[in-house]
Amino acid sequence: MNMPKPPLSRHLYVDDLARKLEAIESGRKPMDALSYRVHAKMLRIALKDYPTAGLDGHAGEVWPVMEDAMANRCFESTGQLPTVGGRAIKRAADELINRCRLARLA
Repeated sequence: MNMPKPPLSRHLYVDDLARKLEAIESGRKPMDALSYRVHAKMLRIALKDYPTAGLDGHAGEVWPVMEDAMANRCFESTGQLPTVGGRAIKRAADELINRCRLARLA
């Protein structure tokens, strides 16, 4: 099933936000905490319903902040990272949490 692609204007908006955040993170633009928080929140909102596969057909550069935001969104909804070892990491974390709970009960 093909997911509908976001309109080009949304691609450009996401790209602009990501470019601004990347400039702050890389030091090319001076750090301004309020500006950074506002742009990060705007990017998170803009990517809320953005299809994960949409990054593949994204009109523009795929910035690391976009990949991080998408990974965070995946983690929040599924509890695992969208990486090759994401499931193994989740299993290890679940086992650790269970051991901590058992140790606390003992």
